[in-house]
Amino acid sequence: MRWAVEYESSSGTVGLCIFSAEDLNAAQRYVDAMIEEYGHTNVFNLNQLTNGAGVEELYRLFPRSAKVVDRGIIPRKKSSTNSQSRN
Repeated sequence: MRWAVEYESSSGTVGLCIFSAEDLNAAQRYVDAMIEEYGHTNVFNLNQLTNGAGVEELYRLFPRSAKVVDRGIIPRKKSSTNSQSRN
């Protein structure tokens, strides 16, 4: 299973960590390790990602992180109607 969690490091860096874990218990152990072993001061908003999860789902699950991204430079998925109209 794939998981994602927001974190803040002791230096103030804020980020999103995407990782694999067998189940929720293993994911929680990894989150605990981020705090205890890697020094992140704040680790929160743990979410299991579905198969095929894309950038849109990450924006939905992590709106706080999405606010700091300039979406104007990120290419969007083309819809099938747009590709048909170009042919």
